[in-house]
Amino acid sequence: MKISIAIGALAMVSGFALADTIQENGGSPTFVNVPSNLTAGLGTGVPYWDNVSGDGLNKNVGYFLTATGGFSGGTNYNPNQYLAAASGTPDAPAAFNLVQNTNSLLLSLIGITTGNTTDVFGVYDASKTGAQAIASEVAVFGPGTLTVGTLSNNSALAFASVGFYLTDSAGATWFSDSTQNINGSTGEAAGHQHFSIFTTGSDPNTFYVGVEDWTSNSGEGINGDYNDIIVKINADAVPEPATFGMLGMGLVGLGFARYRARKNRA
Repeated sequence: MKISIAIGALAMVSGFALADTIQENGGSPTFVNVPSNLTAGLGTGVPYWDNVSGDGLNKNVGYFLTATGGFSGGTNYNPNQYLAAASGTPDAPAAFNLVQNTNSLLLSLIGITTGNTTDVFGVYDASKTGAQAIASEVAVFGPGTLTVGTLSNNSALAFASVGFYLTDSAGATWFSDSTQNINGSTGEAAGHQHFSIFTTGSDPNTFYVGVEDWTSNSGEGINGDYNDIIVKINADAVPEPATFGMLGMGLVGLGFARYRARKNRA
C-alpha cells in the first residue's frame, strides 16, 4: 500500500509542479530586481522601468505596474523583477519568449495608452523565423478592439515557444525576438526591442508585458516608456492529459492495495 500511495503522490506532484518559463536568447534569462525608489532612479537608463514618458510625468510601464507617479490610484501589480540583457547590463535583451509547459494561457489587456487604435498585439511561434514566423501569428488584441479588461484564452496554441508581436498603425511589425524586426520603411534597424517583461514574486506563472509602439524609440527618450499596451499573462499549472493518466494509475493502485488489505483481514 505504501508503494501505491507513493505513486499517487508522485502523479499529483508532477501535475502541479509545472510552470511556464521565460527564455532569453535561447538560454536562461537574466532578471534584475525592480528598484524600490523610482524617483532616485529616474534618468539613469534603466530600461522600461523609469524611462521618461511623452504621455506625462512618471507615466511609463514601471509606474503603471506599481500604481505610482502618473498612475497613482491604479492597481499595484507588485512586480519584483524585469528582464535585462544577458550581459547583466540594464539594456534590453535582444530576444525572449515564453516556454509553455502548461496547457493554460490566459492573456488580459490591463493597460493602454496608445492612441493608435489599429495596433494589433499577438503571439507567434518563437521557434520560427522570417516568413514562417509571420505565418504563425495569432492576433490577440486589436485592431479597433483595444479595450482594458479584454481577456483572451490562448490555451489551444499549437506551439510551445510563445513569442509576442505588435503590428502598428503604419503596418510595421515588431517581434519579441527583435532580430526579426526588418522594417526598412520605418528607418529602424533590426534588433531594437519593443517589448519589456516583468515577473511577480507571488506567482511564478504570472508575467506582465509592456509594449512600445513608436518607431526608433530611444530608451531614455520620450518614445521609450513601454506603456502603450500592457498585457498580463496567466499561465496556470494545469496537468497535461498524461499526468491525469499517471494520477489515475496511482489511485487505482491505492484502491487495489486497500482491497487486498481488507481481504486479508477477513
